Amino acid sequence: MKRLDLTRAPLEGSCLIEASAGTGKTYTIAGLYLRLILEAQLPVERILVVTYTKAATAELRERLRARLVSVRQLLEREEAGEIPAELRKGLSDPLRAARLLSRALLDFDRAAVFTIHGFCQRVLQESAFESTRPFELEMTPDPGELIQAVVDDYWRHEVQAQSPGFIDFLQSAGISPDALASRVSGWLNKPYMEVRGPYDGMDYKEIEDKFNVEYGVVCALWERQRQTITETLHSAAGLNGKIYRKASMEGWFRSMDAYLSQGESAWFEKFDRFTSGKLADSRNKGREAPQHPFFDHCGSLLELRERLRSAYRDRLQRLTAGLIRFADAQLALRKDQAGVQSYDDMLLNLERALDAPGGERLAAVLRGRYAAALIDEFQDTDPVQYGIFRRIYADAQCPCYFVGDPKQAIYSFRGADIFAYLRAARGARNRFTLDVNWRSAPRLIAGFNALFRQPHNSFFFSRIDYPEAHSAPPGLLRREVYRETQGTGAPLRFALLPGELTKEAAREYSVQWCAGEIRRLLAGAAGGRIHLGERPLRAGDIAVLVRSHYQGGLIKQALGALGVHSVVRSQDNIFASDEALELERVLRAVAAPGNEPVVRAALLTGLIGLDGHALDALAGDAHALEAHHARFRAYHQMCREQGFFPMFRRMLHELELPPRLRAEPEGERRITNLLHLGELLHREERARRPSLEGLIKWLSHRRAAENLEDEEHQLRLESDEALVQIVTIHKSKGLQYPVVFCPFAWDAGLRSADAREGYRFHDPGADYRPVLELGSERFELDRVHAVGEELAEELRLLYVALTRARERCYLAWGKVNKAGESALAWLLHPPGDPQGEGAVAELKRQFSALSADALGERLHHLAEVSGGAVSIDAIGAPRPPEVEVPGTDSTAPPPLSCRRFSRSLEERYRITSFSALAAHAASPELPDHDAHGGEAGPEVGGGGRDIFHFPRGARPGSCLHAIFEEIDFTAEEPHAHSAKVEEKLAAFGLDPGWVPVVNEMLRRVLDCELAPGIRLRGIPLHKRLVEMAFYYPLAGIDPQGLRRLLQAHGVGDTQELAEALSSLRFGRIEGYLKGFIDLVFEADGRFYLLDYKSNWLGGSADAYTRPRMSQAMAREYYFLQYLLYTLALHRLLKRRLRDYDYERHLGGVFYLFLRGIDPEAPGGNGIWHERPRHSLIEALDGYIATGEERA
Repeated sequence: MKRLDLTRAPLEGSCLIEASAGTGKTYTIAGLYLRLILEAQLPVERILVVTYTKAATAELRERLRARLVSVRQLLEREEAGEIPAELRKGLSDPLRAARLLSRALLDFDRAAVFTIHGFCQRVLQESAFESTRPFELEMTPDPGELIQAVVDDYWRHEVQAQSPGFIDFLQSAGISPDALASRVSGWLNKPYMEVRGPYDGMDYKEIEDKFNVEYGVVCALWERQRQTITETLHSAAGLNGKIYRKASMEGWFRSMDAYLSQGESAWFEKFDRFTSGKLADSRNKGREAPQHPFFDHCGSLLELRERLRSAYRDRLQRLTAGLIRFADAQLALRKDQAGVQSYDDMLLNLERALDAPGGERLAAVLRGRYAAALIDEFQDTDPVQYGIFRRIYADAQCPCYFVGDPKQAIYSFRGADIFAYLRAARGARNRFTLDVNWRSAPRLIAGFNALFRQPHNSFFFSRIDYPEAHSAPPGLLRREVYRETQGTGAPLRFALLPGELTKEAAREYSVQWCAGEIRRLLAGAAGGRIHLGERPLRAGDIAVLVRSHYQGGLIKQALGALGVHSVVRSQDNIFASDEALELERVLRAVAAPGNEPVVRAALLTGLIGLDGHALDALAGDAHALEAHHARFRAYHQMCREQGFFPMFRRMLHELELPPRLRAEPEGERRITNLLHLGELLHREERARRPSLEGLIKWLSHRRAAENLEDEEHQLRLESDEALVQIVTIHKSKGLQYPVVFCPFAWDAGLRSADAREGYRFHDPGADYRPVLELGSERFELDRVHAVGEELAEELRLLYVALTRARERCYLAWGKVNKAGESALAWLLHPPGDPQGEGAVAELKRQFSALSADALGERLHHLAEVSGGAVSIDAIGAPRPPEVEVPGTDSTAPPPLSCRRFSRSLEERYRITSFSALAAHAASPELPDHDAHGGEAGPEVGGGGRDIFHFPRGARPGSCLHAIFEEIDFTAEEPHAHSAKVEEKLAAFGLDPGWVPVVNEMLRRVLDCELAPGIRLRGIPLHKRLVEMAFYYPLAGIDPQGLRRLLQAHGVGDTQELAEALSSLRFGRIEGYLKGFIDLVFEADGRFYLLDYKSNWLGGSADAYTRPRMSQAMAREYYFLQYLLYTLALHRLLKRRLRDYDYERHLGGVFYLFLRGIDPEAPGGNGIWHERPRHSLIEALDGYIATGEERA
């Protein structure tokens, strides 16, 4: 590939220019445009310029015009010597050149600068006879309603004709007509894509019949012989007691009752415990497994169920493939009948017209109309777009330039096809490259070269090369140089994460590192230590590039905690926002103001602002509830009479939404989203005149749809202030920033690696034809191609992200779970055979075997070969935010200081808590949720996915507490608590992948026998008191008096307790003791105190034995905690129960070490039970009440 010389570039034939990041692509297009005007003497309306978005089209049009103006001004001033060399050839006659430029500027409103869709629409309108298309077709930017109607028809005719069992399977899998429409919408209107499905799979009905027969046999056996079967299991002495615990069996029997009476909706995980195979595998050595025909039939039923579900999945895939064919045909027919077309239709219609008989005549007409073409951003093309331009210009002498960069092809989710670009590159008559980077600092370019110019295929595919980038000649590059007074350092800076981390831990480290470094930069700029050119660095000079709105939210929150303001820019869909969901709920209440559940749901939204307590209070305040109903009735009436937008404006005013939301975190974003949604709903109302119910349906469908590409539906910027920019990588393409942070460069996840429902790839055996794989015999074989394409796009995303930087670029890297699937892993730790089909799998295996030290060594080697362009900084442990006010210099003494307070204040009389007594640090206003973690360490887990690897620390502990507080212990349905678990994991910033692990932990804890006959599973809500708060007065206590009292009553008789007592170090305290008891419950007339502990004592159940728990109870002073809490409960019961007797009513305390509890394991691991002696509690009561020690 030759370097482009703009002065000699041919103005004929098809040419391809690969323009690396920052190499002046737009400048080159403008130069070619000028040459076509001056040398080929083409008028602007005959030079076709095409790009891919409306915003890019507007910007390119302005840049072309500005270039024409600047050259004409130079000619008018007779300063031809300052005109770039590539244009002088066309200026041999300055007067003629001036006339041509003047005409071009006068006619510039006629310039043929289009989006690809605008070009196709213009051709189809102006060449209706040649294209055989109707003159007038209405545009429908979003064909979602048509697609839904087609899917609904298909569902009625094909899906509802299936068996009830298959319909139940679809419902359990979340497959509905709406979900199916959302699933296939991105696969429609792609005639170039081959659909491969399991067309010849076994029909499920035969298996279903066998399953139903076997199910009937099992039901009959269970109904007739339930007692015999249960007794057989109870009395089976030869089974492994850890697997077949007697305490668990009653729960299994109840689950079997439910499954055999309710069917598949009541399926339970422990069904296999009733199969002969499981029983045989679980027998002790030399013992016999119990025998019964029921167990044999359960084994057959389980096998048939697995086969049936596999057959159901095959049928779903066959139906999906059939739906794609049906929808493509029906959509074309219905659009023709309705006289409408979508954006994709315009491209397909033009391609078909060019392929049809007479298509060459249409191509000739277009070449006559557009004698030259400049196609920008061509890496984002697809087979249809390339096919259009190839048919028009491929065999002609007209100049046609395809300009793009395959390294920046990152829009496959929109249908962009990198292989279409590579096919075009192969067919181009001339190929050129632009390799001089005019954007970035020379040393930063050297760093990029060191990272991306690897001996293996840096961009995975051998046909995508990385030409070494060169910096602009000295003196020609106008840049604001980044400088630090204490040493600028390398411009490409890696932040190395410590050790081996889970994604959650790496996310926390990366976010806090990123926010902290940005604060350091801005504080340094405010103190005159960091400059960009001749001015201080500003917040608006810094961009943080993220992959998702969620990541952006984490960065924004961390920056806000440090007092740094930021703004989020993304291509996220406005309909995916929380405000869209809340507005839909409010509008449903407006549509049905008499429906109390709907109104209550609206009241709980952030737009109305009620919380659970306020909503509960409405149940006893009929007047207040009626006022809310009346307000919604008024909105309903106004919407009917005046339309949506007047009602919407009235609602904004009456609810004081702008000022109220602005006071909340992310307030500007929420207001912007709400106003944006109101505008879109108003536009829909004006365009289609739907009813309020129709507007709600439109909003609901938009929320459910995927891949909405209309630029009007992207989130808008909530502020134009000069703030730190938080930008998605896709949104950042084409932009540049002096300083760029990529804190999630380690984050990866190749979806195709685990896809079960289907995936897309390009078949290398069929000239890389696009394929949708829905379950053919090559489903697993071709998965490697889909995975490879995903990794290749990860590499291109990394390239786009890093090359946005002009002066400085930061990125985080380390040994993180699944980072072996990332772009950096491929670049820095490539597999032994990067050309092989299993290269990605080998990459993951190889990366998992690397140590954190090995990753650090590879980075240091990269720094060495970069010649000082790359540096490595180690990230320390996350620290609490310390807000620093910009403009202060902590190293300089303040010019003024306050008088020092030298008196001492009496601090004895105050509110304290157990945590404060034990550690002098906790707030008495907060519940104690494992604030002292013992061996908890940082909030990280390990590499496994079990409760022992669940993240440790205060935040995960609080999450588990919150779950136990809100669930109903008695719910026995499978996954009864999944929604609550998922909600709380999200609320506490934990990975939703932990849901199955936490569900299993909940099952174990609830089913475990705490004491004879006592299980949490049997404690209903009305017998629970959650987070019981208490206060009681302290007359005056000190550690010495407390120690003597406890020792006198036998507390301290072990070495651990004696050491703990001797280490108490609080001063004398008077005032109040405050605390929160996790749970008080009543069982069989006795009251118990229970505390959940998420402490990590070890990586197996054996670490949670009574001796190990006793050590933790002493080390963390939990023995003192339960004595103080028992006293609170003792005092409460004395006041509430007339016949209260300590021995009869107070059952004791349970401390549940949640990680170690297993109802199927002997020994009661994880359960610490104690019942303090009555005499001890009475003595403690007297000491705390009077401050006097009593015998």
